[in-house]
Amino acid sequence: MKNLKSLFSTPKRQSQPWAIWTWNMSVNLPEMERQLNDLISKGFGGIAVRPGRDMSPAYTSEEFFDLFEQVLKIAQQNKVGIRLADDFSMPWNNVFETITNQSKKLRSQCLVKEKEIISKGEEEHVIELDCESEYIALVMGISNSVVALEEARQISVPKGQSEFVWKSAGEDQCLLLLRKSYAHNLTGGFIPNPLNTKTAQLYISNVLDVFHDRFSKYMPGTFEGFINEMPACKPGSSSIPWDDDLVVKYRAKYKKDLIKLLPAIFFQTNTPCNRIRTQVYAFIFGSMYEKFALPLENWAKKYRLSQWVFVPETGIPRTDEMLSDMYIPTETGLGAVGFQNINGAEENYALLRTMADTNTNEFRRETLTVIGRNSSGHGATVQSLKKEIDQSLLNGPSTIIMDGFFFNYDQRNYMKTPHNVGWYSTEWEYLRYVCDYSAHTQEILAEMQSCRQIAVLSPCTSILSQFSPEDSQTAHEGLAQFRAAVDQLMSLNADVDIITEELLLSCTVRQNGEFGTNDRIRKGNYSMLVLPYAPLISRSVLVFLEKLIAKQGSILFIGQKTEGTYLDGFCSSIQARIEKLLSSKKGFARVVEVNEIMEAVPEIKTDISVVSSSGKPCPDIHTSAYLNEGAKLYVISNRNADQEQMCTVEVAKEKNFTLIDCAARELRELSPEESDNSCSFDLIIAPNQTLFIASSSSNMIPQGYKQNDSYIDPFALPQRSYRMVMKDAWMFRAKSMNALPLANWTTRMGLSRETGGVIHYHESIFEVRSLPENCFLVTAGPNPDTNTAEVSVNGAKKETVALSPEDQNSPHVREIRKLFGEKAAVYDIAEVVVKGFNRVSFRMSSVMSEPQSILYPPLVMGHFAIAKGSQGWALDKESDAAGQDSWAKHGYPYLTGMGEYSQSFEIPNEYKKLILRFSKVSGTVYAKVNGRDFGAFHWQPMEVDITSACEPKRNELEIRVVNSLDNVLRMNGRPSGLMGEVFIDVY
Repeated sequence: MKNLKSLFSTPKRQSQPWAIWTWNMSVNLPEMERQLNDLISKGFGGIAVRPGRDMSPAYTSEEFFDLFEQVLKIAQQNKVGIRLADDFSMPWNNVFETITNQSKKLRSQCLVKEKEIISKGEEEHVIELDCESEYIALVMGISNSVVALEEARQISVPKGQSEFVWKSAGEDQCLLLLRKSYAHNLTGGFIPNPLNTKTAQLYISNVLDVFHDRFSKYMPGTFEGFINEMPACKPGSSSIPWDDDLVVKYRAKYKKDLIKLLPAIFFQTNTPCNRIRTQVYAFIFGSMYEKFALPLENWAKKYRLSQWVFVPETGIPRTDEMLSDMYIPTETGLGAVGFQNINGAEENYALLRTMADTNTNEFRRETLTVIGRNSSGHGATVQSLKKEIDQSLLNGPSTIIMDGFFFNYDQRNYMKTPHNVGWYSTEWEYLRYVCDYSAHTQEILAEMQSCRQIAVLSPCTSILSQFSPEDSQTAHEGLAQFRAAVDQLMSLNADVDIITEELLLSCTVRQNGEFGTNDRIRKGNYSMLVLPYAPLISRSVLVFLEKLIAKQGSILFIGQKTEGTYLDGFCSSIQARIEKLLSSKKGFARVVEVNEIMEAVPEIKTDISVVSSSGKPCPDIHTSAYLNEGAKLYVISNRNADQEQMCTVEVAKEKNFTLIDCAARELRELSPEESDNSCSFDLIIAPNQTLFIASSSSNMIPQGYKQNDSYIDPFALPQRSYRMVMKDAWMFRAKSMNALPLANWTTRMGLSRETGGVIHYHESIFEVRSLPENCFLVTAGPNPDTNTAEVSVNGAKKETVALSPEDQNSPHVREIRKLFGEKAAVYDIAEVVVKGFNRVSFRMSSVMSEPQSILYPPLVMGHFAIAKGSQGWALDKESDAAGQDSWAKHGYPYLTGMGEYSQSFEIPNEYKKLILRFSKVSGTVYAKVNGRDFGAFHWQPMEVDITSACEPKRNELEIRVVNSLDNVLRMNGRPSGLMGEVFIDVY
């Protein structure tokens, strides 16, 4: 940090992000080379190839290996890394398909609560069984819904029988019947069993050894290692992960019978079940990593490779009973761990922070941050990717991995990974900016150490202690409270560390009430301990709390105070000790609600403070501070997506301050207001903008550095005179083709007189109010083969368009095939479309097999608008007006690409500076004023000084906006275009 000379030069390979490149459907050498070179040109430091289940050629076939070797050769020439990515939780992976079909031991299993019977006396119960399944039955006493765990005994259940008879001995007896069931992926296939050592051994012998034998000359320089996504084996939906070998291992480790403890997972027991639950869950997850991930890690280290591991994620389709991700961090010797962030960085921030802090503080390992993935399947844009990168910066340095790059367009993949900014995206050409931004921010953070003031005790253990596979309500409430508490604490501009009980107990309490570890992984000590959700804690933590208060420490319980321990359960003696803490006059201990945190936290000395221009706190501004080599680095991030923030930033006094804007690649020397011990800056920070301030005793701007004259310095803006908001009435023109999905079809069957084979007729209608200038029928994805499908529109047979340079439709067909791939069938139907209702029919025939069918809705595409017709949507004349909301509301719900807005405006008589700003848009924006092109803006701040282009008369503003792929690929009409105000700030 002493000198920023090389900051914006070519980033180091280890700082650049990685891309997960999914090989799906047909993969060929020319297209592979094109896409790979494109990915490399976008600034990725490495590409992880994820073989798809539906890929042709098949995974690990000779043809596949030939393609993979070409990948390695190209990567070697370009000095980028390659990894093999395997997902063991989804139908991507077919390595184990043959093996799991033949070997039951290698199929992932779970124990499902099949039945619970409470006896009313001596009676006989006949229970129906599945002849193909195995069962575990336990009998125990029960009173007032509380099970006597010490009385639990296992009884045998006959195998291969259709029923089972249980004779109860009297009242208040309970039978718990558990069925062993195999876990399945979405396609009905088996998930490999991570609790069996042979699973890892077979993967090593069938995959890793084969790759090593064939490609060892590329290891470890180009072929760096592997990415393995752990099987989604987690408690939930009345079941827990299971393997019979767990019983033996549990007895060896804890000297207890695991089977007799199972009632504590599903019931409340007289012996406190909280400790049993946390122990059993941690044991199962620990066994998963020990049996599966650790052997792969050891194999990788043997050949100087590395394995990146993603922890088990929520299954798809998910259920409300499913345990959320990242409750139990692995303690095994893994080098790099992350989780797959399927719910997005916004929702998952607290858990992402938990993993990052645990990796850094306890395990000294690399953190992996996956971006571009979400459970709703929304397509990514460059500005959404940049926002996720910014959120990860507050966690510290990590390896950024972008998921969702597909070899072929395929609608079926949205259930786990949305389409990213791939080769068919409007913003594909701008992905380089995202990669460079990510690399530069990681290089800034690479050698920095955090100084964090507040320690937040992770609630994961407490949540697990109360989690039942049948009732997850308490767990969900605890997680929601944890997320809200972390969000409130971040708004205090005090850095927080989320720590586990183990790390807390390793801390030393100082005489002034501060505490910290002795390994110096963090600078300074913690000033406060926050328990965001801790109805139960361990006895050791309770003793630590008492010691902390005795030395004038600070403790904050959120929502509720602790009421028991894992060993004792909820009990009055523990509650009395907590009350004594809260009433003590030696330290600070309080219980507050989430919304009271900001007022309740005592004055904490922070490295950076932020207040609004009115002197009030800025809850939307989140900050973090880092130190290294006598320099400090402050990260300032506006997490509000819609509003700019005018605020004052105060930091420790220093001789030199430098603004680092990684998005604009700009360095500026700052001149703060000085006081005795601090310096302050006035700042206007745009929505979702992130800035860095570096401070040092020496000048950090390299000699000869040339500033960008057009850069708008957020620390040097004068007081704004007023804001001119553009009218909510724009002239609008679609620059891309609109689409109308044909979703309603009727089907008839018949026999061919010529061949005797089966014929399928599929018919649909669409309405036309105004004849479009051009109109195409498009079938994309695995739809009918054009060689066997006969397509007619209004009775006229149509053939696919043969693309040729002289064809006037060539630009339109190329636009369609960029979206849907070269194999998309495109039919020019403009000449046969009529006003009113139009009939589309597909005639599919086959002699030897079942005829093909329509799997995904074909589309009518062209330059038209969509309006409500008499029976649904209808094609209408193009709209020439739109508002500042979304073009989806103005006749273009399925338009993917670009729309153009224009409007006239007048400027005031007196002004010094005019800055055009955009509050909210769907993607990259292009701006022109009076014909002068001001270029493209990919993310906030979307602002430009237009003073020199404006004239003292009417001025013309032209804006082009792009959107994501969702509107046509997902057919969901997501908000697109201008979605907020456009204004001109007058200075």
